[in-house]
Amino acid sequence: MEHLYVITGASRGLGAAIAAQLLGPGNTVLGVSRRTDDGLDARAAAAGAICEQWTADLAAPADVAKRLQAWLAAFDTQRFHRVALINNAAMLTRTGHVEDSEDADLVSALRVGLEAPVLLSAALLRATRGWRSIFRWRTPSTTGIRRTRSFSTTNRPTRATTAFCTNSTRRIRSPTTS
Repeated sequence: MEHLYVITGASRGLGAAIAAQLLGPGNTVLGVSRRTDDGLDARAAAAGAICEQWTADLAAPADVAKRLQAWLAAFDTQRFHRVALINNAAMLTRTGHVEDSEDADLVSALRVGLEAPVLLSAALLRATRGWRSIFRWRTPSTTGIRRTRSFSTTNRPTRATTAFCTNSTRRIRSPTTS
């Protein structure tokens, strides 16, 4: 059975480790990162997996979401048993209170951590309507707890669930918190 994995932030750190682990026979892995991982393609070939890497900045996620939707639409609707979107990309900013942060830093962090996962999830769901696959997406939490939302194409979440899934893993620190 073939599986498709879309991983953001796949070029280094946790994202690179996740991508490397998913490189198995019958798996297709798409890594979306600001830079590519030079060794990922070679590891994919050795493992019998298909790997594609896109260089993109998720601080401008609309174009990436459009590209993802078009890319997914080109696949046979019966090809994959499982489709997973793993939102791992993060925009690291200076540690501190919100009121001490620059507006541009906050905007970038929100685009990468909230807007991009929602737009990519929407693109994936639009492009895969009618697919036989079971979908799963993971969004690492700032609290260290991984939340997983799973559903099949016959049991789709409500319209608000996508925003909730992404929003439920993000937390803004209160100025009273030390």
